[in-house]
Amino acid sequence: MGLNDFQANSHRFDHRLLKSQAGKRITRIIFDEAQEYLGLYPARVFDRMLQDTSGLKVQRVFLTGTLPVRLEALFLKKVYLNQSPSTRTIIRMDTFRKGLAHHVLHTSDKDNMELMWSTQSLAQTLAKHLKSHERMIIFVPGIPQGERLSKNLKSACYDAKLEDTVKTANLGRWLRGKDTKTMVATTALIQGIDVAHIRFVIFHEMTFGLVTYYQGAGRGGRSGSRCDVSSAGRRQARQRRKSLTCRQRRSGGTSGQRRDAA
Repeated sequence: MGLNDFQANSHRFDHRLLKSQAGKRITRIIFDEAQEYLGLYPARVFDRMLQDTSGLKVQRVFLTGTLPVRLEALFLKKVYLNQSPSTRTIIRMDTFRKGLAHHVLHTSDKDNMELMWSTQSLAQTLAKHLKSHERMIIFVPGIPQGERLSKNLKSACYDAKLEDTVKTANLGRWLRGKDTKTMVATTALIQGIDVAHIRFVIFHEMTFGLVTYYQGAGRGGRSGSRCDVSSAGRRQARQRRKSLTCRQRRSGGTSGQRRDAA
């Protein structure tokens, strides 16, 4: 039985899992992309589902590749695993992809046009180096930037407000690669997609948090080959990101190189 996030927070979930005969036969529930339960996406509310499943006599397995160690205690509280340490097991393993190379491109602090032009120019240059089976994805912080950039690049686009049929068509266009090998997307496509040969990942504007950044960077390197991850942003934003990274390192945080099960 499979349920998406919205079904799992509904009365339908309560009936199908907690009250049905089928629900009584369930022995294990696996939660993927568990970092979402930290509240990274305010529009997605999981508390009802997490609280209901915590009362079941089943094994709950939480999987994440981007949970900072320093937030582990908060995570355990969010998923109702903080009360009984003896009943939980935490497994950590390295999920680092050696093929990922990270780059930073910064512009002046006030010129939005210059930043858009820099991202567009970088994408056009990199697109010339894509082989027939390779793809590029550009993450943007909002729909307006995505629409403008995809129009200028004549690429596929993806965001949460598109109709499902349009999303499917745009994904198909990108994967086929006949007229474009480039996808411009918001964070709606930053997880849950597994494409083997993403050669380049670009972040337009450095407004993403570190967890989201590593989610996006993780779209690349899945075939074991090299993937260049470039962040285009203003100089001031770069300094803020550098400061945040240094604080995380001092506090024992992780840079997304772990996959935990609790």
